Parts: sequence; structure tokens; C-alpha cells
Amino acid sequence: MTQLDLAALRRAQSIDPRSSMLRTKTMRRLFRGKELPLAAEPGTESHDDEIFRTQSRLSASLESKSSNRQHKYTEYSHSTPTPPTNTMSKTVVVLGSTGQQGGGVARALLSAGSPWKVKGVTRNVKSAAAQKLASEGAEMVTADADDVKSLEAAFEGAYAIFAVTNFWEHLGLGQAGAGAKEATQAWNIATAASRTPTLQHYLWSTLPHANAITSGKVHCAHFDYKAEIDERIRSELPDLAKKTTFVWVAWYPTNMAYMPPIRMTKLEGQQGGEDEYTWIQASPADSLLPASGNVSHNTGRFVLGALQHPATSREGRYIDVKTDTPSFADIVRTWSEVTGKKASYQEVSRQRFEEMYASAGSEMEDQYHFGTACPDWEKGSGREFVSWEGLGIKRSELVDFRQDLEGVKTALL
Repeated sequence: MTQLDLAALRRAQSIDPRSSMLRTKTMRRLFRGKELPLAAEPGTESHDDEIFRTQSRLSASLESKSSNRQHKYTEYSHSTPTPPTNTMSKTVVVLGSTGQQGGGVARALLSAGSPWKVKGVTRNVKSAAAQKLASEGAEMVTADADDVKSLEAAFEGAYAIFAVTNFWEHLGLGQAGAGAKEATQAWNIATAASRTPTLQHYLWSTLPHANAITSGKVHCAHFDYKAEIDERIRSELPDLAKKTTFVWVAWYPTNMAYMPPIRMTKLEGQQGGEDEYTWIQASPADSLLPASGNVSHNTGRFVLGALQHPATSREGRYIDVKTDTPSFADIVRTWSEVTGKKASYQEVSRQRFEEMYASAGSEMEDQYHFGTACPDWEKGSGREFVSWEGLGIKRSELVDFRQDLEGVKTALL
């Protein structure tokens, strides 16, 4: 596949509407894939329900595997980690509670039980995902990240708050516009948290400051705008900063199943009847990409660990939800081994990638470029990090890159 036919590529990457998380008119615009059969809007409750159903299927898959003792990490879902010595009830408010990160945090806390109580924040308490959490013991409430007063009401009585924002749902504003919108919402959340008298622990899902770390060589909007909120918390809300754990969440492997710029492309016209695929990206094959493993499960485990070890995790320290740092070639090799299909890697220019996927492709390439320039986020940042041991986490409790792909195997093709 030496010459790239964009029309053929878009036809090849059409996604089965029964499995896609990104079926939306907005994403059709962003990815310029006119043939993509898209329907549900990212960030809306119908989209959150799709995420919930997919995560439920993945959980069922993991539980099945754990019954055969093939993946020890799934045992964590059915065990109760040692609680803090203070067993008084502690309410944790979880933003994005029906999404991937927030949903994982909510489920980890509900599984752990006492002393944790979950108050999930969502836009629609009647959605399937919200009702499922409520049936498992969560209190579900509504709030608007654009309305500080609504956030203050949702945070009432909170011992801890897990805060997460969504850059991608604002990408129709352009990369800088989406970053600015996300930063405004993140600051609203931090402001409301700072006004919560009961608050003891604030956990903010952020990312490295690519522009600062690379001395201006790389700018990545969904990284840098979040990181600037870190600095504002330190300088403008020092009391909140003392209660804060900054949470970095690396690349989501399951996006290979659901996000068009990250899916494999099936090659047409192959001889012999055997399907072949290629991964088209705008980075060298030996570039490294820090990966979160299963973002929902692992974020939940890291946040629970931070809550259980506040003396270790607060005071503005960082935790890094990352299990692997594969190269792009490693990713293709693992995908091929998991699916049983032949796969290759094809590097294209940044210009061609942007032609294929518009602002979404440009933003993903900015992240890849940062990973190439700084594959070790922790070392490059100069921040103080808490180790897995400091959070009471064992490797066997986490879902790594390969295991995450195995959980969505049928959706990868």
C-alpha cells in the first residue's frame, strides 16, 4: 500500500454501527469520513450508555478469563482491598461517572465497600449507565461543568472528588478552542471543590505539559490546557493544592477498536482470501507510546489506592496510570497476535494524516510527537510521583495493553 487513496481508506475504515462508540454527526465532521455510519453524540447520555455496555461486555470477558486463572488481575474486581483505619463513611464525588475514567473509579469504590460511598455526577440520571450504578449503591446527581453553583451543590458533603473533563467533545471548536473550553470547565470544577468545606482529597485527571517539557518544540492541546490548570491550582488555590493528587492517564488501547484515526485499515484486493490490515499513523515505527492498559479498570485501581494512602498521595503529588510503553511496531505486532490477522505498519506524513482525519488526526499526531520527544513522561516532567507500591498496587491487579486488546478482540476487526 504505497499510494494512499483517501476515498478507499474511508470505505475500508467504515465501522460496524453495532460496535462503534463514536457514531456521531460531530465525529463524521471531524474525521471527514462521509461513509461512517454514525449516530450517537460523544458526551451525551446515549454515548455514555454505549461506553457502559461495552465496558460491561469487557468486564464479563475478564471475569470469564479469571475463572480459568488466566488473568490474575481480574481477581481484584472481586476482592476487598484493605480499607483505611478510619472506617467512618466517606463520600467520594465522581465526575464523568458513566464514562470510562469516572466509571472505573465509581466501580472500584463500590467494589471496595466501606468506608467509601459514591456520589456519581452525570447529565442524565435516567440513563442506563447511571441507573446501573444506582442499583449497585451509588447516589446519582446532575451537575453542569459550566455552572459553578451546580457543582458546589453536587460536591456538598464530599470527603473526596474525582474530577475529569472531556477535550474531545469540544473538538468542533478547533484544537485551541476545545482546549480553552476544557480548561474553563476544569477551573470551574476546581473552584467549586475549593469551596467545599468537608473536602479532604481532590483527584484531578490531567496530563503532562508537552510544550513546557519539550521547551516549546511540541504543543498538544489536550495535554497542555489540562496541565495549565495544575499550575493555577498551585498558585491560586494553595489550600486545594495541598489536598490534591494529580492523575495522569496514558493512551487508551481500546481506542483501536472505536476511534477511526486509531483503527487498523483492512487492505482490499488481497490474494489467497486471507484478510490483511495496516496501521496508518504519522510517526516512525520505533516511536514509543505510553499506554494505560484498560483505562476504566486501571484508573479505578489507582484512584482507590490514592484514597487509601492520602499521606502518600496528596500534597500535589502525581500518579501515572500506565502499564506499558510499546513502540508503534510493538502495537501492530500485538494486535496481529491477538486477532490472528496479518498486519503491517505504514508511516505517512503529518499533512496526509491531517487530510485523512482533520483536527482529530492533528491532535492525535501532537500526542504521538510528544511521546517521541519524551517517552518517559515521569522523568521528563520533574514532578514527584507516587510508586505503585506507595499506593498498595500489585502488577497482577492491573489490565495491561495486550489484555485490554483481548477484551475487545471482536471489535478490533
